[in-house]
Order: sequence, then C-alpha cells, then structure tokens
Amino acid sequence: MFPPSPPASAPSAENVKMESETSDVSSLSRAQLVAALEPISSTRPSWSNWAQTFHCTPSARFAPRTVHECRLALELARRDGRVLRPVGIGHSPSDLACTRDYMLDMTRMNRVLEINAASSYVRAEAGITLDAIHSALGPHGLAMRNLGSISDQTLAGIVTTCTHGSGVDFGVMSTHVIALSLLTPSLSLVHLSPRDPDPKIRDLFTATICGLGSTGVIIDITLEVEPAFNLRDEHTLRPFGEVIDELDELKGKGEHVRLWWFPAVGQVKCSVADRTKEPRRLPFSGWTAWFWDAVIGFHAIQTMLVFSRFRVFSDAAPIAPSQSPKTSRLFSALLWGPRHVLAPLHHFTKNAHIYACRLALWMGGKHSVTVNRSDLVFNIECRYPQHTTEWAVPSANAKACLLELNQWLEEQRVTDGPSSRPHFPIEIRFSKADDLWLSPSNGVETCWIGVVVFKPYNLPVRYQNLFSAFERIMEAHSGRPHWAKAHHLTPQTTQAMYPQLGKFLAVLRGADPEGILRNEYVERHLLSRDHPEAFWGREYKLRNGPPRLSRPWLARSDWRHDWRIPPPPSHVAQLKADRAARVDWTIADQSLPSSDSESDAETLAELDVPQCAKY
Repeated sequence: MFPPSPPASAPSAENVKMESETSDVSSLSRAQLVAALEPISSTRPSWSNWAQTFHCTPSARFAPRTVHECRLALELARRDGRVLRPVGIGHSPSDLACTRDYMLDMTRMNRVLEINAASSYVRAEAGITLDAIHSALGPHGLAMRNLGSISDQTLAGIVTTCTHGSGVDFGVMSTHVIALSLLTPSLSLVHLSPRDPDPKIRDLFTATICGLGSTGVIIDITLEVEPAFNLRDEHTLRPFGEVIDELDELKGKGEHVRLWWFPAVGQVKCSVADRTKEPRRLPFSGWTAWFWDAVIGFHAIQTMLVFSRFRVFSDAAPIAPSQSPKTSRLFSALLWGPRHVLAPLHHFTKNAHIYACRLALWMGGKHSVTVNRSDLVFNIECRYPQHTTEWAVPSANAKACLLELNQWLEEQRVTDGPSSRPHFPIEIRFSKADDLWLSPSNGVETCWIGVVVFKPYNLPVRYQNLFSAFERIMEAHSGRPHWAKAHHLTPQTTQAMYPQLGKFLAVLRGADPEGILRNEYVERHLLSRDHPEAFWGREYKLRNGPPRLSRPWLARSDWRHDWRIPPPPSHVAQLKADRAARVDWTIADQSLPSSDSESDAETLAELDVPQCAKY
C-alpha cells in the first residue's frame, strides 16, 4: 500500500529562469560547457570510499548544486565519449562508485524540498544524508519507517542499492520510495512513480530504485515516512545452538529483530525492538556512556584487534602483496623474540580476537533494555574501516546456511587458520519479500548475513580466504549479494540469481543507449563480455587488496586528457566503440519480443510523455 501520491511540485522561480535560459544545453559549444563547469570542478579529483578499500582518480570531478549543472556535465560526457558516474558519500565498501572518467559528486544537492505530515512523506534531494533527513523530520513529528545500521549514506545511495534494515514485515528501504525525479541521459528531467499510467514509465521507476545509478541521475526522491516513534530494544545473550533451533520463531518475536553472532565464543546477542510509548531509558548516560563508548568500546577493542593482526604475522603468511612469508617470519621474530621467553604474550596474541569478543559482549551484559528515539536505536556506531560482504538468503534456507557457515568456521579454528577468522559480529537481519527486479529480496522473505573484517587503525588485514568461503556457502543456499558490498558476480551468475535481469537490461538499454552512466562496476557485473577491459575496476583496490590484475593504460597509448581540452574526434569515436564492444545485450534481447524492442528503446530514450511531470 502506498500513501497518497504527492503532487508534482511547481518549479521555483529560480528553476523556471534556469530552464528558460538553458532549454537546450546541447546547443552550447564545448568551450561554453567548460566555462560553465569550471566553477564546480575539482582541482584534485582523487576519490576514496569511506572504508579506504577502493580509490580512483577520475579525469574530472564535478560537484553540482542544480539540475542545470548536472545537465552540463551529462552533455560534456556525451560529447567526450566518457562515462559520468554519480556518487554520494562513498560509504559502499566496494568499487561501485569508482570510474576513470567523469565523476558527479551529488553531496552538494542535499536540501529537504518538502515535508508533508498529513500525507506522511518527505521529498529531498538525492545527495542528502539520512542523518540530515532525521534532523529535518524531527520537528514535524515524523520518522523514517525502518533503517539500517548507519545513517551516514546519501538518500540516492540507499535507494539504488536496496539498502535494508530488519523486520520480516518491512521491505528493503527502496520499497519506501513513492516517487522520484530522474535526469535521463537525453537531458530530460522526469517525474517517476510506480503508479504512473504508462507501463514504460513504471518500468523505468522499478529499474531506477535498484539500478546502481545506471538509468539516470537521480535528482530528488519522495520517501514514505510515519509519525515519530520510540523503540524498546531488548538485548539478550544466548548460545548459538539455541538461537538456531528457535530461529523461525525468533525472527517474528518483534517488529525489528537483529542478531549479532560472535562465532569465536559461540554466543549470539539478540536484539528485539518494538514501537512503544514508554519514555526514554538508557543503560548508560553522560560520562559513563562516554567512557564505555570511546575508551573501552573503541580503543581497547581496536588494540586487541591489532594484536590479533600480529598473530597473522606470527603464522608467517603475507597479508599484502608486498609481504612475502619470509618477510613475515622476520617481522614476527624481531617483534616478539624467542617464544619460550614471551610465551604468555604469544598466547595473548593468538587469542586476542577471542578476548576482544568477550570484552564486547561483557560491555553489553547478558540482558539490557533501551528505549530511545527510533533512529538512535536502529543505528549503531560504525567505528572502524573495514572489509565487509553481505548476502541475502531465503529465510527458509537460513538455518542450514548458518549451520554450514558455523561448521566451516569451526574447522578453521581447529586447524588454526587465522586468515579465515571473521571479526565480530556476524550480523543477521531479515526483510520482507518485494517485487523489485534487482532486489536481493525479490520474491522471497530474506535473511541477510553479513561478515566483516576490521582494519584496526586502518592497518592492512587479510580477508580474501574468508570472503571466498563465505560467498561459496551463501551461493550454495540460493544467496544473493548486497549490491553495495563486495562480491564477484558475473553477468551469467547474476542472470541465474535474478530472473528479471533481462527486463532491467532492456530498460537500461533504452534509457542509456550510449552507456554514459555505465561505469566499470555496472559493466563488470551486469553486461560485460569475456573481455579483459571488463575488469578494469579491479585496479581500484586500495593498498591492502590482492595483486592488481592489470593497469592496461600503462602499457598502451590511452590518451589521458585534461578535461578542459577537447579530445581528438578519433579518440572519442574509439572510446564509444570500445564501450559498445564490452557489453552483451543478449539477456535484454531475450526479455522482450523482437518487434517491441526497438520501439521500447526509443520511448525510454525520449521519455517525452505527457504523464511525466517535467520540472
């Protein structure tokens, strides 16, 4: 059920003036485009994600404040044969936002445009963070219906990746979108709704709200909200086996159930949160809360994680491409000296991850109750840079999946394999089935299982063995990866997991036939043929990742230009030809009758239909 559709907002006087002055951006010369974009361009376009796991240096980086400036950047990218990648705050731990071409930093488009308490919706620009939305909704007595573990992400980021909270009666956060404005590669600004009378527009809406930013530049989003509420969050500590036995009952014990599994000690912290009228109630406050939170919760545990990292050194296994086993053994010997002298310290480092788990669990106690504002209960402190991956398995498969994962972790513990130890906790959450084409919850109630390896004090750590085994187990139980996190899907495996991928690709081809918004991530996971350039995105792995597969532009004459200088026409033509050669539309062709394919593509590319409200 959707709330009443918000009316299409009338353009402001400023926007009307902007539209009248730039009704046809395509008529501007390239010199005029450059002059208009220079004030919003970055002199140092280097970009890294929050976790410091991926880094890129785009050819240009623009930070628009208006739709007009977004149009200018799109037009420049089209003329130069470049990709334009919209990005937000960069909280995705993958290379989802990375590109070598042009980057559109949307974080300055961060205004709340409308709050309607009577109809329970908020309309905000795409680059606003969830934290800012909470602050804006509070004075109006409103709140978001469900949240993930953090609110640092941008609104468009959570929508285009199907970010989720927890609750078997709540869908992923993309299902709370009731309308959005999209700037298409054809430079049209259109208003999309799931209840638009035109089925092609409804399809574009569905493709966009879990489209990885590939169908257009999202300008603003209208989100369903509800009256502000407190949550009563009860935490209990239970053995893993007991939780698994009661998992089917436990997931429905409250509106929002989350489980934090500490495999090193075989315990699960269970969180059951429900809406309540009870007054605020906190286990700690003031200086006590600061001490537990900052001193113990941050520094003490992070220090133990550092010792756990040195245990990896003592096993003489490299943690980064530059460190050989011989180097690791030498480092270990110099650091610790003879083991018979420092045996207690060696024992501590060997078990530091266990002590860190116990400390974290002891801090929370075996039982606690918190009553607080909803967003403060939903969110937890995301303290350390980290490598993380998360998969969604059908709830019916969750028990078997978790048992197999536990068995594998136990085998690693017995064989003393530190490279396969996850840091704590493994987070387990739930979401309702939905009908979004690329949603991991498409068609099935879902159990989300996320594993993390922290980077204490941003030091490099090993994680590849763990993630590889984790992915293998998740895939064996019909899992699908979270789009914003690490995974290794190919177009073939993606098609097997998502029966409606063909529909999405058909809409994508119609909306962006030239591939202006298709960055390396989108090509690699959804479209690429067996072509070495399809894996260019792996070069964005930062510092402590696996050996880079290649840097092909170092070995060939790739014309790297200052974006202000017009590229040679032959170079533009070659870029477009290369991009066309890298993609395979076979899956899209299979999704539509051949007679409809061309007309659908033309309609979506034009998007000039009377039902769409243009701004």
